[in-house]
Amino acid sequence: MQQLKNIGIVLGVSFSVFFISFMVLAWSPPSLAPTGGNITIPINESSSTQIKIGSLEIGGVFVTDSVTKLAQGNYSSTVTIGSSSTSSDLIVNGRITSFDDVCLNNGVCLTDIQSIYDNQMLVNGAHTFGDCLSLGGTLIDDDASSMKLCKFSGGCPSGWSQYKNWTTTNPNTCTVVRCYYPGEICRQCTTGSHSFSNRATEVCYYQPAFTWGGSTCAPGCATHCGSHSGNPCHCYASVVESGCY
Repeated sequence: MQQLKNIGIVLGVSFSVFFISFMVLAWSPPSLAPTGGNITIPINESSSTQIKIGSLEIGGVFVTDSVTKLAQGNYSSTVTIGSSSTSSDLIVNGRITSFDDVCLNNGVCLTDIQSIYDNQMLVNGAHTFGDCLSLGGTLIDDDASSMKLCKFSGGCPSGWSQYKNWTTTNPNTCTVVRCYYPGEICRQCTTGSHSFSNRATEVCYYQPAFTWGGSTCAPGCATHCGSHSGNPCHCYASVVESGCY
């Protein structure tokens, strides 16, 4: 019995010494007097200004309710929006939508650039880019002059002129219906066509039909038809787009 009592005393003293030693070794005094040395406020708390030296990645939507400044001051660097980077200070890999003007620090704004663009002259100097666009036209490069012309659907508007042979054409078939017998088709041809380019309008020819004792030309061909001697009628492709200035 006395032996068990002695063992209990030894164990109790040993545990007490171990516990006190652990507490002494684990505790260290503050390095600064209050209130210094406080833990940095987490970035998702407090209204105080905070600086994150390392990288910060956001897996969701980034929303700000005030002025947003990127790569400013001592932290100047490249701002990249998108998936790649170049040597530019701002790279946007996608569209930019602005509900107001966008200006540079030299005072030049996008509206100024648009105005300068609109006032550039087309070939031959009769109209501007803006004139073309305001009428629903499309600006087209003329490699020969290093300038632009305006493409319109159909023919050139009033006050505009055809520029060279710039056109788009569709095939056209011309037929002589009247021949020896009413309703008989005896002569016809079909033109070629081309996409918008500086090419002459396609033309094909067909012989005029004639009746006994005289000639009968296809409608619209009278000025091109001769008698029944064999002079051909002209059939022109349909012009559906025109290059104008």
